[in-house]
Amino acid sequence: MFGRIKEYGLVLVAIVLVTIAVAPARAQVTDSDSVTMKASIEAIDKTGRSVTLKGPRGNLVTVVADETFKRFDQLKVGDVVTATITVAVAARIRKAGDPEPKEAKETSEILKDKIGAKAYGEQTVTVSVEEIDRTAPSVTVKTPDGRILSFRVKNVANLKNLKVGDQVDVTVGLGLLLSVDPAPAPAG
Repeated sequence: MFGRIKEYGLVLVAIVLVTIAVAPARAQVTDSDSVTMKASIEAIDKTGRSVTLKGPRGNLVTVVADETFKRFDQLKVGDVVTATITVAVAARIRKAGDPEPKEAKETSEILKDKIGAKAYGEQTVTVSVEEIDRTAPSVTVKTPDGRILSFRVKNVANLKNLKVGDQVDVTVGLGLLLSVDPAPAPAG
């Protein structure tokens, strides 16, 4: 489910640095945010394993459920899909001698009491500080693949102990809770 988290890592690093910037020396800063969305199932293509969902603004989107979605045949038009997505981030300056970041991890679990699942993926990206502008305030970093990215810093105090050349480990966790509630019973 989160096999592509590494591809999104740079985008998530950008979110992290814009939101919390860089932690003061040896401290770790964490932040998280969740959003919950609901959509109703408008159509189901059993052969193609696709479901057309209608969002709260009336927009339609069709998604394909791969073979790992075990309860596909239990879905019905009118069922309500609830998805809660949580992004959690942590940033810390890595000093000489500090351990390397942990390997990426992924977990998933099928819900027992209803149709749905929960999954979590975590990835750490280490960036190096290339430039610091305390007046803007902003920071420019270099990613492992050589990209140079600049970000405004939300809290200038987080730049106090930061130096050019520091290595900053940014850990991004992405969680998904997906559940399907049966269609409401007809009134009458």
